[in-house]
Amino acid sequence: MDWLMELVGKGYSAEGRTPDEGFCCSGLVHWIQTQRGIKLSDSAFGWRKTGTIHRPGEDVQRYDMLCFVTDNDEGLVNHLGVAVDGLNFIHAGRVYGGVVCQPLAKYRFGLEAVVRFEVGA
Repeated sequence: MDWLMELVGKGYSAEGRTPDEGFCCSGLVHWIQTQRGIKLSDSAFGWRKTGTIHRPGEDVQRYDMLCFVTDNDEGLVNHLGVAVDGLNFIHAGRVYGGVVCQPLAKYRFGLEAVVRFEVGA
């Protein structure tokens, strides 16, 4: 089974960063990228500087970090996910009770940026 899909069903925890304790959206992204050997700071605010930013309309690739702007007037990124492939992504949220896999097309309206991290970079 795909190791990303094994995370689906893990619980939600505000500020959670491991499968055992559960995940918040940024904790899930951090854990996945760390497993790939990507060194990220503890703060999600600096992660966009670590990777290469791609426009939302470009091809989404496996492991890309997806940055969403949802339900806020400031236009600030307030939700993150990780691409499983070009069509689906996993993300964690309180409303879902944890980690879920969903079609990217359902959320494309709020996709603000795609960040690609290169292993070994």
